[in-house]
Amino acid sequence: MLEITKDAIHLTRGDNANIIVTIRDAAGDVYNLQSGDKLYFTMKQNCETTDVILQKNITHNSTIAIEHDDTKDLQYGVYKFDVQLKTAGGEIYTVIDPHDFYIEKEVNFNG
Repeated sequence: MLEITKDAIHLTRGDNANIIVTIRDAAGDVYNLQSGDKLYFTMKQNCETTDVILQKNITHNSTIAIEHDDTKDLQYGVYKFDVQLKTAGGEIYTVIDPHDFYIEKEVNFNG
């Protein structure tokens, strides 16, 4: 199960999820990734650690694809994530500031 709220993402451990990120510029217009732009989804235990648990680099569209293997061995609990844009010109923007990412319990381990 995937649930996205304004404050958090909830995902059942081992589930697949496609999360579409819509980026808006200062004027409120949708920003489409340009050639050479990179979008980074990063998940860690907390904001202080340098140890990355999961990172997805998106270059061709704004969909973060979380696969079964990405979360199947994680402990249940609350992690932190953010999304950062690095433009082809080298500018860096945090487009989603740190939020909670819940790895939720599962009953069926057949995946």
